[in-house]
Amino acid sequence: VASLGNSNLTEQGDVIFALGNIFGYAGGSGYGIVSSSNYKEIGRDGEYSVIATDMSSASDGTGILFNLDGEVIGMISSDIWKDRGIRTAISDLKLVIQLLANGASVPYIGVSGTAVTSGIQEEEGMPSGIYVIDVAADSPAMAAGIQSGDVICSVNGEKIVSMSAYRKLMLTLKVGDQIKVEGKRRGSEGYVDIKFDVTIESKE
Repeated sequence: VASLGNSNLTEQGDVIFALGNIFGYAGGSGYGIVSSSNYKEIGRDGEYSVIATDMSSASDGTGILFNLDGEVIGMISSDIWKDRGIRTAISDLKLVIQLLANGASVPYIGVSGTAVTSGIQEEEGMPSGIYVIDVAADSPAMAAGIQSGDVICSVNGEKIVSMSAYRKLMLTLKVGDQIKVEGKRRGSEGYVDIKFDVTIESKE
């Protein structure tokens, strides 16, 4: 049994190795170095750290990434930057793994977004919160009326200023919960208040 490490401690130049279906066949193994650990990938209801390595892999390659202590620090996914040696950092997946290991579903509303930085607030006059880049088709967010371009400012009264805070809050919810999402939408005369009642569904 391999323990889950802290991928936040992974740095450029670290030696790593991988096991799994990395090269298109089962039981493969490989090794290399971390070329960067500063990338972020926007996903549904969250933002994920990714670890770039110099290891090549098949376009549909999957597997597990380890540090030299034998700890799991990443999962190799075929849907993240294909053919570019990118691995999803394990620290961002621990809460999801815990939910699945306990037989629980992963909460889902279907929003992809990014934090509105202080620089963007000043330059664009945008409110603080999460800027909605995309809303998944047939998702709870779309059913509630959330649109691309909206800014989510709070969920259940809790102020949201970063994708990590938004993701952590989402993972405390349960399927069937109804949440109150408040934010801002740009109109002809500036941003106006918007409110939504969103019912949590399962991501699976």
